[in-house]
Amino acid sequence: MLRRQFQSGVTLVELMVTVSVLAIILTVGVPSLSRFLNTTEVNSTLQQFRDGLAYARSEAVSRQRNLRVCPLNQRSGGCRSDSNWGEGMVVYEDLNGNGGLDAADQRLKTIDYSGGAAVNNTHRRHLEFDRLGRSQGSNGTFTFSANGIQRQLFLSTSGRTRL
Repeated sequence: MLRRQFQSGVTLVELMVTVSVLAIILTVGVPSLSRFLNTTEVNSTLQQFRDGLAYARSEAVSRQRNLRVCPLNQRSGGCRSDSNWGEGMVVYEDLNGNGGLDAADQRLKTIDYSGGAAVNNTHRRHLEFDRLGRSQGSNGTFTFSANGIQRQLFLSTSGRTRL
């Protein structure tokens, strides 16, 4: 009795069709994934920034003292001298009243952004919340951006934020 032996596998044509379909799916899906990742990066940084401001405001009210927030300089661990808020922020109490963060001041919190988006403000090199939770100075607009995705956060003089 003769037995037939069957071999299993795929033909070259089947393999080429599968690779073609996979290439089409990746061509459509990768740009969408890239946009999703950039949006997530911006939203993550924005939320960390907003949480930092909420922390500073609530601490100023609970301590009944003015608290300052400045952009983090990751190299020195202190405040940056410009208005680039992209590396993080430092919340501190300016005990000696000199307007800057130094050894005499009480550092309350350092927030290092994990999101990686750029955070810019044209004129605010620091923020200050008074004992009533109000933001001193003028209203502020902070722009969060990463690879073409952009969102803005507005800080009012009442200390509230909105998107």
